[in-house]
Amino acid sequence: MTWQSTIKAKAHEILPWFYDIGTHFSEVENQSQSLELIKGAAFLRDGIDNKGLMNNMAHPALVALVMDFFYAPSSIGSAFPEVFSHEVPQVTVCLATTTLQAALDKYIQTGIQQDHQFKYGTYSKIFAGFLDMQHQIDQHPKHAVKTQELQAAWASAGKYETTFHSFIGVY
Repeated sequence: MTWQSTIKAKAHEILPWFYDIGTHFSEVENQSQSLELIKGAAFLRDGIDNKGLMNNMAHPALVALVMDFFYAPSSIGSAFPEVFSHEVPQVTVCLATTTLQAALDKYIQTGIQQDHQFKYGTYSKIFAGFLDMQHQIDQHPKHAVKTQELQAAWASAGKYETTFHSFIGVY
């Protein structure tokens, strides 16, 4: 199994836990929900904080995927603690967001989870878009601080929460 297929499988497992999508919904509902979530990257937002600021790139599904793939035992995070122990790298967050979108994309055509390859030609552009989104967030001082604090908290939690299943207990 490749790392691409592993992260993609984890994203598929996570989707129904956090979004109204999956086998318990009709094909039409799945199509509609996946389109709505992808539109404007709504699947990455987690409401508004007490200061009225959007919680960008902070959705619990994203956190769960980052924790489960990058911080599980024998993951890249445990192999390179000097990179992953203080803060989740932004490129890591962008890779996880790209993977969640790829998982949502599988419902768009038929409403049933279709198996599409995680192709460079398609998803490198989406990944670059998420990197650009992260750079735009970083240009706003309040959002930049929020994002950095959030990614530091994820890294700290990643030392203790080693799988998606142990992590979902937090929500």
